Amino acid sequence: METKIILETASQSATVIGVFLALIGLFFTYQQIKIANDLKRAEYVIKLNDDYRSDKDMIEIYYKIEYSEFKYNQNTFHSSEDEKKLDKLLEYFSHIGKLYFRKILKESDLDFITYRLLIVYQNPEVKKYLDFLAKWFETRNITNGNIKDFENIGKYLENKNKPRNPDYNRNLLQRVYLTFSKIKNKILDLTLKII
Repeated sequence: METKIILETASQSATVIGVFLALIGLFFTYQQIKIANDLKRAEYVIKLNDDYRSDKDMIEIYYKIEYSEFKYNQNTFHSSEDEKKLDKLLEYFSHIGKLYFRKILKESDLDFITYRLLIVYQNPEVKKYLDFLAKWFETRNITNGNIKDFENIGKYLENKNKPRNPDYNRNLLQRVYLTFSKIKNKILDLTLKII
């Protein structure tokens, strides 16, 4: 009888150990998959940056925009080389926005592009072109032309990078100080009650 109990206990212990080892194996497998996914995403972000850097058209139109040399004139811009270059740049940024909003890219992955994207997004001449495109899409009943994701990621990054109100930090520090003061007073009260 004692041997049977010992065997059952050993069997149960072996089962628990087996489950424990399986869980450890699953944890390490999950970690490996996560690392592999992070590496894949990093490679993709590097490729996105290389695609931009190696594209002469996108770089050329970007610098015109950055240095305020780009001017949108509805009479001369359409069918020009600059329109083709700007469309390519907007589609590139739209692609990045789409990847971000589909959670393929993380917020930290956008760091490589934030400055450039905001330069283009906030440019008043580009805004004129975007307004033209919005009307053009509307007249053709196209609800989500190639600019929607660009505008969405531009708005998102603009809001994310807005400077905070200086009063916010001052008020935050005051709240933290008051909280610590209350905690300190409660500790003193408890100490006095104990003594």
